[in-house]
Amino acid sequence: MVREAGFMNEDQDAGESMKSPEKEPIQTEWVVITGGPSSGKTSVINRLKELGYKTVPEAAEELIEEERAKGKKTEDIRVSEEEFTKLVFYKKLEKETRLSAGSLTFLDRGLPDTIAYGQADKYDISYALNDPRLNVNKYKKVFLLDLVPFEQTEIRIEDKAFAERVDQELSDAYKSLGYDVVRVPALPGATLKEKVDTRTQFLLQSLQLTS
Repeated sequence: MVREAGFMNEDQDAGESMKSPEKEPIQTEWVVITGGPSSGKTSVINRLKELGYKTVPEAAEELIEEERAKGKKTEDIRVSEEEFTKLVFYKKLEKETRLSAGSLTFLDRGLPDTIAYGQADKYDISYALNDPRLNVNKYKKVFLLDLVPFEQTEIRIEDKAFAERVDQELSDAYKSLGYDVVRVPALPGATLKEKVDTRTQFLLQSLQLTS
């Protein structure tokens, strides 16, 4: 178990203790950029940050890097993927509670991503589905980046088939919560720079942030 590996579930405990009565949905200026593993979303997030926009990094990678900085190995941190998915959900909740609803912010994944990953891996995600905060803060827009050629890393340990499954589950999860999901093409054949530049401009134009 994750707890046995020394990966404390403080975010989970904190998240559970912070639960509050159901509230009226709040329309935010938060824009979700999501996608399966190897979709290139983090590159787009980084480009938006370079352009001066407020961004929030992916909770899963942030959680892993925090633990690796303490000397832990990725395989120990993710020894239980089901528990890790739960920890990431509460990490995302914690991060979103610190954001201003009226401030344009680009998020590297949103809360419904937990539902998608849970469905793809057939995990128990009742904690997410039943959490009243799941759909309290309404995202301004949801962009789903199509998959690019797959690449595994120490942090991204999923395979291509899983990535494709997650891609579909992401679309289903956001649509089930009432969001219109905007697909962002993968641009096969383009260089990495061309892909990042073109996809970033696509997002900004969709949001009417460029002339």
